[in-house]
Amino acid sequence: MNPTRTVTLTPHQQRKRSVLMISGALALGALMAATGRAAQPPVPPTPPSRDSALVPPPAPPPRTFGADILLFENMILSDNVILPPLPFERIDEINNQDAADEPTLIPEATPGQGVDQVDPPLPFALAEPMAAPPTILRIPPTTSLAFGEGVARVKPAKMARGLRVDPFGTTTRGVVTPPRGFPAVVFERDAEGRPVPRPMPIPAGPVREGVELVTPPQPIELGGNRRSLSTAANQPITATDAGGLIEATPPLAGTEAEANQERLDRARETLPGLLRRPVFDGPPPSPRNLRAETRPDLVETFPPLQTPRDPPLGFTGPSGVLPTEVQGRSGFAPIEDRWRLGFPAWDRYGTESKLLKPEPDKDRPYELGRWWDPYNQNVFKGDYPIQGHHLFFEVDATSLTINEARDIPTATTPRDSTVRPGQFEFFGRGGQYLFNQFGFVRMRLFHGAGAFKPVDWQVVLTPAFNVNYLLAQELGVVSPDVLAGTQRLRSFFTLQEWFVETKLADTSPYFDTLALRVGQQFFNADFRGHMFVDVNRGVRLFGSRNANRDQFNLAVFLQAEKDTNSGLNTFHNRGQTLVIANYYRQDFGIPGYTASWSFLYNNDQPSLKFDTNRFLVRPDPVGVARPHEVNVFYLGFGGDGHLGRYNLSHQFYWALGYDELNPLANRATNISAQFFACELSYDRDWARFRTSFLYASGDGDANDGRAGGFDSILDLPNFAGGRFSFFQRQPLPLFGVNLTQRESFVTNLRSSKTQGQSNFVNPGLLMPNVGLDMDLTPQLKLINNCNFLWFHKIDPLKQFLFSSNVNHFVGVDLSTGLEWRPLLSNNIIVEAGVNGLLPGLGFRTLYNDLQSPANALVSGFVEVILTY
Repeated sequence: MNPTRTVTLTPHQQRKRSVLMISGALALGALMAATGRAAQPPVPPTPPSRDSALVPPPAPPPRTFGADILLFENMILSDNVILPPLPFERIDEINNQDAADEPTLIPEATPGQGVDQVDPPLPFALAEPMAAPPTILRIPPTTSLAFGEGVARVKPAKMARGLRVDPFGTTTRGVVTPPRGFPAVVFERDAEGRPVPRPMPIPAGPVREGVELVTPPQPIELGGNRRSLSTAANQPITATDAGGLIEATPPLAGTEAEANQERLDRARETLPGLLRRPVFDGPPPSPRNLRAETRPDLVETFPPLQTPRDPPLGFTGPSGVLPTEVQGRSGFAPIEDRWRLGFPAWDRYGTESKLLKPEPDKDRPYELGRWWDPYNQNVFKGDYPIQGHHLFFEVDATSLTINEARDIPTATTPRDSTVRPGQFEFFGRGGQYLFNQFGFVRMRLFHGAGAFKPVDWQVVLTPAFNVNYLLAQELGVVSPDVLAGTQRLRSFFTLQEWFVETKLADTSPYFDTLALRVGQQFFNADFRGHMFVDVNRGVRLFGSRNANRDQFNLAVFLQAEKDTNSGLNTFHNRGQTLVIANYYRQDFGIPGYTASWSFLYNNDQPSLKFDTNRFLVRPDPVGVARPHEVNVFYLGFGGDGHLGRYNLSHQFYWALGYDELNPLANRATNISAQFFACELSYDRDWARFRTSFLYASGDGDANDGRAGGFDSILDLPNFAGGRFSFFQRQPLPLFGVNLTQRESFVTNLRSSKTQGQSNFVNPGLLMPNVGLDMDLTPQLKLINNCNFLWFHKIDPLKQFLFSSNVNHFVGVDLSTGLEWRPLLSNNIIVEAGVNGLLPGLGFRTLYNDLQSPANALVSGFVEVILTY
């Protein structure tokens, strides 16, 4: 037997440390009803052992009936009144404040006090002995309790009539509110909207004075067992018929009480202890509406006041975000789609005052768009996701229209037929008109907005269509067959670009990534396009390092054959393999200067090819025209940036390789050629002053087995005037090949830039340049250039022409052009230019007629680029 110890709780301890669980309340009633029972000492816990794992778990407790449980859970003993539990919020607050406090220990009472005479013994002891056993309050199982009902004081030796108890709720000014997360209860209301309480049966017997129900603030330990305020500790107990106790009988079969009891049992079996709450029919209400339904001070009129929303900017299309919330209160409006946020209409200066703002529409920054509007935000431009928050679709439609009139050296047909009878000169009239119409529709589906980081993955398709028309003044230009006349109209359709890209890894916290792109894709090997610029089939591994300060590429291309007249890709293999690797470093030595190192390998297999116009393009129709293989490596170093107000761009290449049978040399050759281009410019206000120099080495001896003339793979340079320059823009035909190719500076004596093979037995080129670019208006730019041209070596030309009278000076290339962007964007671009070549002595020795010298060559063009 334990010695008798009595602990008197202070008022503060009574408010914070006392607890009554359902088991304690029911056992206390049993104690009061069963007098004279022998006390039994508590059973000490069994120490754990290895064999305890073999002992089967205890059987679950007998079925407990809901009404008895609902009456006493979460209530404890106090002085002489019955009080509801504290609000859950207050309990959490007290628990948080007193988390470090040690629990108050109250030992169990000795026999004679009647506390430990029940079986099982109570987990607490009374603070003072009880003279007479009270009778436990018992409500039959069929009683239904409801939220919103008040409580009544229990007087000594009186029947507690009209008792209203809500064991799960909290009371605020007489209104019981369910705890947080608890489903609302539907109950009747009177005409004024107040809840109508439902009467409960009279208790079974008298209640002894001196007992009330309070709620402790934190877990305490009573009688050696630690209890907490969580519902997990509120385990039900079973009333037994022993010692005068009233047994809790199950509800009658087939009644509503039995159905309610079954729902309660199922809920207790499926939910954890923390979630064991009363179960009601129908789905639970939304948590955001719970407090509004159960607290009068939060009740508002339904449906709630809808918050007005402004439309988002541009053309957004339908939202692809499935809503998961609806507006439940007037002060809270959930917005699921974070992209389509509304913006209010705003006129910066107001539309009333015409003096301050003659054109009010010019200063309204927030514009609503239309589906055909390419300037403002548009879902078809990838400004808004089409599904979810990260999936975008972008469609770009581009139209490129070229109208060009030119005068280039044109030979008469080697056959007897000519356009004009009695024409005996070798070079005839070189006037030509070219019309070229391109149409591209680029469709891009990508995941992840790429404004601040690379995309996660993307799929790109670009179908292309071309119509071209050529009008010449001589036969044998549009086709070797003179019966084809002087006009040619062709059309071509293809899938120009198609690839899949995926991000393989994030390599740093600064959005450095490693990505893989497979398919027909665009690639530029250097800053100005001196070596390789093309859209072709390949596999490309690329990424960035050091917070995007470094970029790298490793690509392998299996070149597809090009269409002769449009330059677009076909679906036929060309038999050419390219391997390209480069590395870019920003702020290399000097802030604002980017350096690049590159390696390229070109393997061009031997083949015999006639183009769609039936001209021989592989091998070159000069010298020994036999199929041959070309293997060449390129080592490159380039840079682009600025030094203060001076802009610098340069590129160097060294070509090393082997040509098994060069047509002009008539033998195998070892390749060693160099290329260097540099541009220096200075910006002053609206003008840029430029000067540049280009060097492409030439072959000094065509018969020594060393090929020293430089040739590129597939260049498209933006240098020394670029597309505005006559010498770059126009091809110069010369005896079955071209001295220069269209849109190339290199004098390579090659049949075609897109379909011919590289030729390293050529004269090379020296070209200094001066230029001036002027921004006349924000929309209009004027571009002026002057190039001086010299052949580097003339021996290949001597052998090619069987002539020793060849001069180095080619001539002077003059060009001027306008670039107009009326919308200050790339949606509409109009380019127009006039250029000409003033022939020098070297050019005249190549293209002079027997009776007349070569004249100045002139061309003019207009290009219109429309982009949606």
